[in-house]
Amino acid sequence: MPDPSLLHPLQTLQRQLQLRLRGWQCAVCLVWLGAAFCLLAWWERVFQLTELQALLSVAAVSIVSTLALTFLGQRARRALRNLQTLALDIEYARPELLDSFICAVELEQQNRPLTSLEESLRQQMRHRMAAEPDFFLSVFTARYRWRRTLVLAGVGLLLLIIASLGAMLPKASFALRDLLAGECSGIVVYLPADEVAIHSDLRLEVKITRWEQEAEIEVLEQLPQGRQRYRQTMLPQKSGRLAYNFYDLNAPLAFRILTPSLRSSWQTIDVYTPPAPEAITLTTLPLPYTRREAETFSAFQDFTLIEGEAFRLQLQLPPGVSCELQAEPPFPEPQPGPEQTITVTKTTRYQAVLRDQDGHSAACPPFTVTAEPDLPPVLEIREPGQESTLKPGDALLLDILARDDFGLLDLVLQFSLSGADRQARLLYAAPEEQPAEKEIEVSQRWDFAGMNLQDGDLLTCVLLLRDNRQPTPQTTRSDLFFITVRPDSDSIDSGGDSGQEKKADISDLLAEAKRLLRFSWDILSIATLIPPAELQQQQFTLLRDLKELELEVRRRFNQMQTEAKGMIAEPLPSLFATAGQQYLAAIALAERQLIEESLQPQERALTALVRIENEMLKNSMKSKKAGQEGEGESAEQEQPQHSDDQQQSQQQRQALQQMQEALDDLRLLAARQEQLNRDSAAASALPAALAERQGNLMADSESLRQRLAELPDARSCSASLTAAGQEMRRGTAALQRSDLRTGTIHGQRAHNHLLESLRNLENALRTASANQIARLSEQAAGLAEQQRQESENSASLPDHPNAAQEARERQRQLREQTGQLRQEVAETSTLLENDFPEVAQSLRKALEQVEQRGLQKSQTRAQNALLYKRFEAAAKEQRDAANLLQSFAQDLSDSASKLPPVSSEDLRQMLEQLQRHAEEMQSAGQQSSQERARERMQQVRDSASRLLQNAAEVLQDPRLQQISDSLQVPIGESPSSEVTQHTQSLFRAASEVLLQYLARYDLQNRQKFSRQNIPPPKKYKRQVQEYFKELGTGE
Repeated sequence: MPDPSLLHPLQTLQRQLQLRLRGWQCAVCLVWLGAAFCLLAWWERVFQLTELQALLSVAAVSIVSTLALTFLGQRARRALRNLQTLALDIEYARPELLDSFICAVELEQQNRPLTSLEESLRQQMRHRMAAEPDFFLSVFTARYRWRRTLVLAGVGLLLLIIASLGAMLPKASFALRDLLAGECSGIVVYLPADEVAIHSDLRLEVKITRWEQEAEIEVLEQLPQGRQRYRQTMLPQKSGRLAYNFYDLNAPLAFRILTPSLRSSWQTIDVYTPPAPEAITLTTLPLPYTRREAETFSAFQDFTLIEGEAFRLQLQLPPGVSCELQAEPPFPEPQPGPEQTITVTKTTRYQAVLRDQDGHSAACPPFTVTAEPDLPPVLEIREPGQESTLKPGDALLLDILARDDFGLLDLVLQFSLSGADRQARLLYAAPEEQPAEKEIEVSQRWDFAGMNLQDGDLLTCVLLLRDNRQPTPQTTRSDLFFITVRPDSDSIDSGGDSGQEKKADISDLLAEAKRLLRFSWDILSIATLIPPAELQQQQFTLLRDLKELELEVRRRFNQMQTEAKGMIAEPLPSLFATAGQQYLAAIALAERQLIEESLQPQERALTALVRIENEMLKNSMKSKKAGQEGEGESAEQEQPQHSDDQQQSQQQRQALQQMQEALDDLRLLAARQEQLNRDSAAASALPAALAERQGNLMADSESLRQRLAELPDARSCSASLTAAGQEMRRGTAALQRSDLRTGTIHGQRAHNHLLESLRNLENALRTASANQIARLSEQAAGLAEQQRQESENSASLPDHPNAAQEARERQRQLREQTGQLRQEVAETSTLLENDFPEVAQSLRKALEQVEQRGLQKSQTRAQNALLYKRFEAAAKEQRDAANLLQSFAQDLSDSASKLPPVSSEDLRQMLEQLQRHAEEMQSAGQQSSQERARERMQQVRDSASRLLQNAAEVLQDPRLQQISDSLQVPIGESPSSEVTQHTQSLFRAASEVLLQYLARYDLQNRQKFSRQNIPPPKKYKRQVQEYFKELGTGE
């Protein structure tokens, strides 16, 4: 049964009203907060508040809202604090109760016995409240409705969402988070050190993680005159950071970073005085054999040493300061101490680091010690060539040039005679207790005393040059060269069997045997320079080629036996058997990788092959002597000889063309090496790329060397190319070790060898061209003599049909041979057009003149006159043709004189030598001692005079001869300055003369390049082709 008390419904109503009132108050506060935060967001957008200001603003609004809500809550509690107030509200709403309800409520609250009247009133109110269920709610229906509260709360939330879209609330949240963390997370300061050395610079970088990407630095300096405060704008960087540089810091300072929205905390930078040496002494300790003077430096600076030399570092330090020397690449162990002696084996960067007692460190200026290698000596063999021949009793000229960086120890010629034990001949030895020479020229005649050389003997020679490096000298080995003893034609009897003349040729076997011998020596030389896998590959290649050569020797002997039907006289079978046995022995040693031991069997096999060739040569000489029977040779015998001459001429022209192609390739090779040297010196590419380019150059050089080795007239160039290849191999190895300096030095040496080979090839080409023209001239003179002989025969020809027919046939052959000669001259002029245009033009002019004079017509008329037996007319035409042929031979001989006496490379070398003489002259004039200066000047003048004398004789230039004579005049007691000035003027005059010749050669080269690379216009292309075709045919 429900409680009939009046208080319980009122208490329930009181709780409901308080809940609604508090909800209403919260909604009102929510609207207030939303409106306030929107206003703050607008304020921040207009005035751009900092995070701290935003936090303070939000905190102020929150505090005000809290106070307001508290006040309203207290007020609501006061309004609904007792039941009497609710009863009065009901009385006001229902006046018909006439205060009976409030009286009943008060009676309910009294704790005393009630009177009957009071009890009657209370019971009346209870019955009425029970009869009316909405007795209380009807009064408070319109108060604090939940719908209005919820609508008001929604409006507040919407305002808060709008306010959160701005930067005000995020700034306040970040500021609160940073305040709790104790640091500003929006600014990251990258400070290298909190303490720096005085008068040093400091770079400060800042990364802004939020809001504006712009900042200022506020600096507070502690100066002697007081505190100074200023602001500077920080500069943006590509990395996205902001940077500021402090220059010459000499006092402590504090700074902070400011942005429109952020403020960092104050940070301090202290300065200290770094430790420094009071005195510095760097002393080089050169090796005795280099004869270099010791150098002393009073500051840290770069200098150069030879690999293996040392330097001494001495530092005078203040008390309490320690020192440690650091290096890059680093030392294996720490190097402490103010005095140290360091041995340098490679280029290293050093730096001394000082530390004081407070833990402050200071790095001294770094210095680089460049370790230059003591390169192996350079060997140049001028005479003999790689393959020389002599007769028994002859002597051989040895002309050798050797150079080294610091000095030469000795030069030894090692040789073996016909595969015997190797012997040694000392060509040069450095004198004891005297400075070693850096450059020597050895010119000796080797008379082979006590060796009793016989035809068929073979000398396998190699030169070994050692420098004076200590403790282990470096050795340079020359390429292998051969000296063959040929038989003397005067001592050969014409009787006996003519042997295998023109039926067998083993020159290819000899060339391959010599190549394999050189290849074996090369393997021994590079065994320590290449990886084991590559060495094994080289050894396998040698073994394979030896087996192929041994098989070819047996096959060639079987072929000769088949052609001779088994009638081969001794000693050829024994020699072939010896060669095969020795190659089998060399193969057995090579299979066990005993390359050095296989050299002697290879030399013996090569000797056997040389003796086979000598036997064939003897047979050929005997055949030629037996075949010389006077003037009665038939036309059938002359025809093969003429065919052989044509074949020989064709081979010579082909060789000349191959030499021209090789010359162009060699020039390109030298230019590529020069460009590589420049790139290596400038370090404009990675060492691996430079090493690859150097390796390609080495391969191209070896290919060119093999091509030139096949040309008899160009074999002198192979030695220089071999030396260039060796330097390229060393340069490649240095570049692979990233040693650019050593690689550049080897590259420069390789370039010098290429230039030397270029000079030799130009000289060889010039000589071959002269020989070709001389052969054509001799052929023309021979035809003239034959034509003159036919003229005499025609004048006294008997009246016999067969005699006239034979004379006519001989005249026809002479006419054909003359036509072939004219064609060869035209082909030779076309061949020489690019390299020697003046000579080619002279040859074409000689052809035009002989055509204009009617040589071909005279020979044709002579042949017709013989047909009709008009012998006097035929003799006259034949005499005219003989005279024209003789004139043609003289014109051809004169064309050879137009060949340049020297090459362009020789001229450049002369100019370089003159430049060195000029520098030496200038250096001698600066000496303090006048007597020594005049002595040195006279030596330079004499050397330059000899140079110009040789140039004048070669070039036939009287100007150079006059300058040379002027330089030979003694300087006497003239002042040094006057002598220097006069000599330099003579040098300039000589240089001008040489430059004129060089300019003419360069012009020819440019014309050659234009002819080879610039095609004629299409409009005139056919006319140009026909013109040059006519020039080539000479018709």
